[in-house]
Amino acid sequence: MKNVIMVLLLAMGLAACGSGEGEAPAPEPTSTIFSVEVTPVDISLLIGESKQLTATVRDSNGTVVTGKAVTWQSTDSQKATVSANGLVTAMANGEVKITASLEGKNAKSKVKVSAPPSQPVVASVVINTDFEYLEEGDSLQLEAKVFDQDGNQLMDRAISWVSTDPNTISVSASGYVTSLKLGQAKIFASSEEVQSACTIETYAEYAYELIYGRQDVAQPAELYSLDINSSLATPQQLFAPGRQASHGSASPDGQKVAFVVYPTNVFWESRIMIADRHAQHGYDFGLDDGTQY
Repeated sequence: MKNVIMVLLLAMGLAACGSGEGEAPAPEPTSTIFSVEVTPVDISLLIGESKQLTATVRDSNGTVVTGKAVTWQSTDSQKATVSANGLVTAMANGEVKITASLEGKNAKSKVKVSAPPSQPVVASVVINTDFEYLEEGDSLQLEAKVFDQDGNQLMDRAISWVSTDPNTISVSASGYVTSLKLGQAKIFASSEEVQSACTIETYAEYAYELIYGRQDVAQPAELYSLDINSSLATPQQLFAPGRQASHGSASPDGQKVAFVVYPTNVFWESRIMIADRHAQHGYDFGLDDGTQY
């Protein structure tokens, strides 16, 4: 009887174990890395350029495995470096291999690094004129061209402009010249420390001589004229000290004034003169008519 009970208890225990109740779940099978691929496999870069490489991991079934990071390495970081995410940067001439590795599997990409094409050196700068006369207030567009040592024009080079006397002759960043007053200045065009120059001179075609008054403290006023079209002209006294101009009469627009000057003590040698008031140059007076009466 005891034997029968033991057999029954043993059978019940085996049945309970076989039911699976209380068992831990079986672990999921892990993917075995079968291969690592890198794209592109060949790249060419100029020094300073960068390129992103991509690594693809597959299992034995050819299925892409995600969630696993590869390790990147360059065979010569002096020529090309690679970041942790596969960005390659070219540093110096030569060839380098970039390797992506994971769990004993790896793949390579060959990188060829070259120097950028050398830039032609500026040999000369040529301005389209050597010398120009400009009337006061006029402007002129200068042009300059840049050439290499073989005479080839370099179209992509910057040109800077400067005047030796910007108060007399001004020049803009594009070479636009404006004459501001009588005088002369050199205009330089420069590119990469090579320069060329031209000369601009301002002239004035005034219709009148300059007439001006001069008076010293406790001295009678004097009136002089000067031919402002000549750099060698000297002041000429119009009448002796103590003599005054008279009969002054302004034109309707206020730009001209007529008056009588007595050059000598002889009344019939007096002259009627007309002064022109050039607003843009201040109050300059010029001789218009020297008719004697």
